[in-house]
Amino acid sequence: MIPSPFRFLDAYRKEDAACFFGRERETAQLYNAVHASNLVLVYGASGTGKTSIINCGLANKFVDSDWLPLFVRR
Repeated sequence: MIPSPFRFLDAYRKEDAACFFGRERETAQLYNAVHASNLVLVYGASGTGKTSIINCGLANKFVDSDWLPLFVRR
């Protein structure tokens, strides 16, 4: 059985970069926002991919020493 590249309801992780696609424009916009501001808030409905775009898309744009994610959940 071939493993599926899709994580379904599980968030993508930094290690999943090879199978994370289709959000390049949003990832670039988020990356630019992070560099333009001291604080960036990612807000949206459950299941829309917020954690995935941060963990996999955005995290892979930074060198490890430059990246300090802070997650706050309500």
